Amino acid sequence: MTRRFDPRAMKVGVLSAALQELTPRDRRDAEIQAMVKANGNGAGSPTKYSAAHRDALLNREFDRIALASHGLGYERLDQLTMEVLLGVR
Repeated sequence: MTRRFDPRAMKVGVLSAALQELTPRDRRDAEIQAMVKANGNGAGSPTKYSAAHRDALLNREFDRIALASHGLGYERLDQLTMEVLLGVR
């Protein structure tokens, strides 16, 4: 069964990944591809919501200094994605 592409409820990162899959490889933006390759998605594989996943996240200790040291690469990736969507890139 094929589903119709519906971006209305997608977050920018998810939309970026969806567009990446829909875009032929020879037309993909080199800067975006380099950022995705260098950073990965950083969050692991997406999972469905469950109480167990919620509890695991709530009980996890986060190192704020280490997280902050990653910089704002995703801000740039979001900006590039919007430029692609708006047709200015």
